[in-house]
Amino acid sequence: MKSIVPRSIAIVSIVTAMLSCSHKNQDQLFIADVSKPRQVALDEIATDFRIIPLDESEGLVPSFAFAKLYGDRLFLHNQSKGTVTVFDNGDYLGTLKAVGRSNNEYVIAYASSYLPSREEILIYDIISKQIKAYHVPDMTWTRTIPMEDCGDYLNGFEAIDEDHSFYFGMHGAYVWDHRTKSISLEIPMTDIQADVSWAGDQTQVCEPGASSLTVGIAGYTTYVLKVEADKYSVIDSVAFNPQTFNEDFWKGELTEEKSETAQAAMLANKVALGCRAINYNGNDKAFWYFTAQGEVAEETGNNEGAKDWNLYIYKGGSGQAISRLTIAGSDYALQPNVHDSRQWGSIIELPLPEDGSKTGRIFKQMEELADKGYEHALLLYSVL
Repeated sequence: MKSIVPRSIAIVSIVTAMLSCSHKNQDQLFIADVSKPRQVALDEIATDFRIIPLDESEGLVPSFAFAKLYGDRLFLHNQSKGTVTVFDNGDYLGTLKAVGRSNNEYVIAYASSYLPSREEILIYDIISKQIKAYHVPDMTWTRTIPMEDCGDYLNGFEAIDEDHSFYFGMHGAYVWDHRTKSISLEIPMTDIQADVSWAGDQTQVCEPGASSLTVGIAGYTTYVLKVEADKYSVIDSVAFNPQTFNEDFWKGELTEEKSETAQAAMLANKVALGCRAINYNGNDKAFWYFTAQGEVAEETGNNEGAKDWNLYIYKGGSGQAISRLTIAGSDYALQPNVHDSRQWGSIIELPLPEDGSKTGRIFKQMEELADKGYEHALLLYSVL
């Protein structure tokens, strides 16, 4: 049988490490079917929204690998160029670009974070295995944090406080104490007999000012953790299609049969492969998850890197899955690339294409911004 999905996608990239310790949550939400999301208009689901025009007078909004929002400060990280562009409430602050091999530079800006208490951008250099810190907004180097002794391949990290960061690597998730240059907390993971390329998604969404981490295993349970310097606790958990794979499926050796079973489920869009940014409001909750693009794989024979983001909203005891949004008459794939503690969003280009209705409160604001000469805006919205 020819593998339609590359092994790096079917096994490595989608299998996120699951907690080996037994954490049960009485309020765990079970998602029985993730394969039937629908398209809706943003006006139908958004309880509120915010549009922030981006001032591009001193620099264009770049293409970016990922974006992070800390309060009013927006950070756009371009891995290929080694830059981080910073906006404050839409005003352009500057662009960090310190690529080089001196002590104050980095070779490859693989991952980044922001420490509000010190107003520092933290860059993880995958070549030197160091974190380089730069002050905002002047972008001057402030310090270097060694990471050579962590003994793992960092796939990402997030600052917790001035002395601690948590990171995930090939072997699990940890909190690193920069003072002692050692691990202060290890988050236990299941023993999966395969390389795990990423062990979760790090956000700052569960509680204002608190770091959080989601870990889980494809098709089973995602745990949302609150992570501190010396402890962690389970905030919530979501089970995706538990009937597709049981908890024991991923234990032991990862066989070719298991691989083919996982691929078949992916191509049928029956399994959620990841989850991020869970928002809460009483008993209601909403979160992103993604599935493989089965249709693309069937047509091309290869879906490497392809995925569909979906938004799940659980309110009043029932839920709905959303795959695409209509914003001011235009159809958009979901882009959960920007989020804060209570809202999600994406950077949109102005003006919007004129391929539908121009009515609605969102379009009116976008049209006014376009008339003022803005080319891009940050759209944030809440669904709870």
